Amino acid sequence: MTDAGRTLKSYAVPGRPIRDAHDVPVLASTKRLAHTNLDAWADAIDLRAHAADLDPDTRTILAKAWSEIAAAEHASIAAFAQLALDLLALGAPSDLVDATHEAARDEIRHARTGYAIALAFADATLGPGPLVVPARPAIDLVTLATETFRDGCIGETIAALEMHEASKRAVPELEPVLARIAEDESRHAELAWRIVAWAVCEGGTDVRDAIGAITFAYGEQARPARGGMFGIVDGATLAAVWAHALAVVVVPCRDELLHG
Repeated sequence: MTDAGRTLKSYAVPGRPIRDAHDVPVLASTKRLAHTNLDAWADAIDLRAHAADLDPDTRTILAKAWSEIAAAEHASIAAFAQLALDLLALGAPSDLVDATHEAARDEIRHARTGYAIALAFADATLGPGPLVVPARPAIDLVTLATETFRDGCIGETIAALEMHEASKRAVPELEPVLARIAEDESRHAELAWRIVAWAVCEGGTDVRDAIGAITFAYGEQARPARGGMFGIVDGATLAAVWAHALAVVVVPCRDELLHG
């Protein structure tokens, strides 16, 4: 995001990112888990029959893709924990704090799902290494609102629609799992709008102007071949989701919030 125009880039994976001082998302490295930790970060999702039909290179690509998705969901746990602290620091209502903690618990489940899917394509059980959580400077309403608009109102709206599309294309074992993630991300997006609305009421013109100054930009993203069966939509579908999210949800809701 740039200060001039506050251009927002698209999001490759669901989940609210936690960022370093340079605005770069921070992820834990993926590691092989010891035998005693086989169930530490993976739910039971059996995709072995489908994985057996794939060549080794495709399995490696899909394992990497889902490991990255899982790592992003894992980092989102910290992002929502930080958001809860930010809300407390700014005197937010208890219902927003409570919903934020609920979202963090959702992200634990999402991370476990992601690592479980990666497991189906990998030769070893995978999980997260340590997550180095960046230091957080003092928060203010404008920063809270713009970050929440970017990562929640936009990012998680797109994530919800992307997971909805992914569920429709996925193998039967994944369809209900991805559909539930889509529902969760939709609730997270709704929470983001509630937080931004509260920030606008509290912060007035400064917050309104900051949200109104945000513009949007989409960057094409490479996606693995044959990913659609396994929850990873193709680039063209993602671009359509991004455009639909902005035109039908994000822009109208922002206009209503700022000018309604």
